Amino acid sequence: ETIFDFFSALVSGHIMRVARQAATSGDIDLAERFARLSATITERLSLAQAYNLDRKPLVFSVFEQLAGAARA
Repeated sequence: ETIFDFFSALVSGHIMRVARQAATSGDIDLAERFARLSATITERLSLAQAYNLDRKPLVFSVFEQLAGAARA
């Protein structure tokens, strides 16, 4: 539980940092993409905790989404 909470905070902080940096540098597309990603991942992490879902597939999925957002 503690490790998952740490992971959630770390991922959320990273996504928001990237979105903020992109916005301040004028890359609005990247900022918007990461802002949307933040909302999506935050919701998924909250649901996983609320329903006590298996976290391993969720963690892999979050990494895939991060990689996809960075490449797009």
